[in-house]
Amino acid sequence: MIFKIIPLSSSNFNENSNKLNSKIINENTLKTHEKMASEDTIMHRVGIATADGKIVGFGMGVSGSWDPILLPGHFDISIHVDIDWINQGIGSMLLEEVTRFAKNNGGTVVQCGISESALNNIAWLEKRGFTKVFHTFESQLDLSTFNIDHYKNIFENEKLNSVEFKSFAEYPQDDIWLQRFFDFWWELAKDAPGMEGKTKPDIEVLKNQFEGIDREGFILAIEGDSWIAMSMIINESSEIFYNSLTGVQRSYRGKGIALALKLKSINYAKQKGAKLVRTHNASNNIPILNINRKLGYEKQPGIYFFEKHI
Repeated sequence: MIFKIIPLSSSNFNENSNKLNSKIINENTLKTHEKMASEDTIMHRVGIATADGKIVGFGMGVSGSWDPILLPGHFDISIHVDIDWINQGIGSMLLEEVTRFAKNNGGTVVQCGISESALNNIAWLEKRGFTKVFHTFESQLDLSTFNIDHYKNIFENEKLNSVEFKSFAEYPQDDIWLQRFFDFWWELAKDAPGMEGKTKPDIEVLKNQFEGIDREGFILAIEGDSWIAMSMIINESSEIFYNSLTGVQRSYRGKGIALALKLKSINYAKQKGAKLVRTHNASNNIPILNINRKLGYEKQPGIYFFEKHI
């Protein structure tokens, strides 16, 4: 079988493929990539096509501001092969192509995340020199059975007497307040497991990443005029919300603030009509994992993160 590598974008997808309902890539997904990208995003997307134009493999390599905490020189890659076309060298062709692109654009490391249940994919990566560097897993909370009234006593904790909870949406959304918010976000985010060595993203990158997101779900814990903790929850769809960060300044930990913030975030999502809340946590982040279990989150299959120096 003869395959050809073709560059893909939302504008050329139709002309390069006669299978618009490809199982692994479509025009809408390509448009989503382009919407997420900014001027300094370095992105390469290719398809593997059969002689008759059927796309049977898709590969992508991206760096720059695509991920605000992506290390310099690191390219996030993804490779997908149609299940009917595996074991024909398509994945290797895609890996070679995105790695070549990364090298040509100053890349020193390619990285990706794989479900811990995808044993064949994990073995495939390890055979090609990738090393496992981090483990996280998803937890889900079914809001149809969640009753916040069961947790009223949490807010009666005397340690929270001086703490106020307020949405960032209640503040002016100008550059001064956005700078304060992103500075605080970074102060908390850099302290999370897996953030070692990360550099602070540019504010314009962060503004682009958070554009269009309802900031009512950015819940702050405040003492006096000081922000001391935060929980961010973002709507992925009308029924699913994602808790992307919950962080507390070190001097305020152990007072029940993180639990109270998570409750505030969950309640916000439920009021918005959500049926499910998702979150991801590092497997070694014991304090947050304990809070999640207390709230009724159920553990889902984990994700292993791999990288390879190129």
